[in-house]
Amino acid sequence: METPIAQKFVEALSEERAAQQSQNALDRWINERNELRAQLTASQDALARANRFKDLALELFADPIKEIVKSEMVAYVSDFDITAYEDEIKEIASENFASDLSDHDGEINDLISFDIADHAADVETVVRDILRDATVKLEV
Repeated sequence: METPIAQKFVEALSEERAAQQSQNALDRWINERNELRAQLTASQDALARANRFKDLALELFADPIKEIVKSEMVAYVSDFDITAYEDEIKEIASENFASDLSDHDGEINDLISFDIADHAADVETVVRDILRDATVKLEV
């Protein structure tokens, strides 16, 4: 059987071991955090250098690139002959016109097949309204 002093000693040792393990874990986490901070700083420095390089390259090459593109566009425009594509353009336009026209077939047929006799009552009402308010003057 253990004496109370021995038991307290064992408990104190156990608590000290647990505290030491906690401190070791905390130290590892602090070291890991410090390493991650160092990696972050290095990455931010590398990104800043890359951005400075990009800005310098853009400043250095912007005008020459613009001139190259401009000269290529001028060459393309001067070499481009739209008449070579005239038949293709006509074909595309006629296909689109035909499909657009077919979208309105019903309306077109209604307009073509319009018969005033179908609207005689409406016409009669309009004419009566106009004549009702009209003044007729007969001269002999």
